[in-house]
Amino acid sequence: MLKSPAAREMLLDHFEAHLKPGDAVEFDTTKTLPAGAPNYRTPFQTELNAMGFPVSTRNVAISNGAGNGTMTGTPGMVVMDHTFNNSSTQRAIIKVNYTPLKNQTLEVSNFKAQQWIFFWFTAYSSAASSKSTTTSEGLDTAPGGRFNLNQFAAATGSNPLLTEFVNNLTIKYFNFIPALSSLAINSSNYYSPVNTSSVTPFAAYSVPTVNEDHVTLNSQNVQFALNEILNSSTLSTSENATNDQVWIENPVKYSLKIKSNYLLKNAQISINDYLGRRIFTAKSQDFSGNLELPISLSNGVYLVTIISGKDKIVKKIVVNN
Repeated sequence: MLKSPAAREMLLDHFEAHLKPGDAVEFDTTKTLPAGAPNYRTPFQTELNAMGFPVSTRNVAISNGAGNGTMTGTPGMVVMDHTFNNSSTQRAIIKVNYTPLKNQTLEVSNFKAQQWIFFWFTAYSSAASSKSTTTSEGLDTAPGGRFNLNQFAAATGSNPLLTEFVNNLTIKYFNFIPALSSLAINSSNYYSPVNTSSVTPFAAYSVPTVNEDHVTLNSQNVQFALNEILNSSTLSTSENATNDQVWIENPVKYSLKIKSNYLLKNAQISINDYLGRRIFTAKSQDFSGNLELPISLSNGVYLVTIISGKDKIVKKIVVNN
């Protein structure tokens, strides 16, 4: 599963980035900071950045990660500390911890295979440490859609060793998709809450107050999706239904790029912030096709209003300089 293209491309911290060169299992003790899978993560993100977000659609998102900063477990906590007795003369000792507090280093995994020869002799051992960045605690416990190891337990069937493994986990969840990542919010602290000052390219989103299993549907996000599908013109009023024929490129940087399939005569274009304050007004003009207006706005979410005759079009934009 972790070697699938999807996991290698999307996971911000992938075990392959911490292995010794040319080795499939041994960890490099010098590679402790979070890193994506080599040859996968960076090219994938570069491709996404080059494509950008769709500009002629209403972009929305559903997150399963808590928007209020709720964690899954706590940074550095013990996830497992157990001895597996394979026989009276063979055993394995496994210790696992979540990644640590910001700017701290912690041994997160330790495995020992031992044989009894008048004493317990360690025939093989492997250990790995992790260091969190200076700006955020470890990713394992950050707010986000959870990976549920109970599902793994259900798949173990009658395998006694796997059943013993799952039963001795002190917590059966870890953060899989950070809440901030699910909303494309760029922050160096993955524990930051989602609020009105968060800059996201999505016009609307659904965020719970507790961490849910990854790709969970519930009454809240299903209702959100239905509202978006059935009431997609919530932010627009237009007697001639021109709203669906006018698009604004998102996110916005230093210019407002508008495309219209209709001729908008004597169009009055204004921008208001979410407190209702008008902060930009363009000179009235006729236009169809493409129109680009230079603007200089702080990062945030704004409403663009275009009035042309009886038509009133309202669009949400995200400024991300």
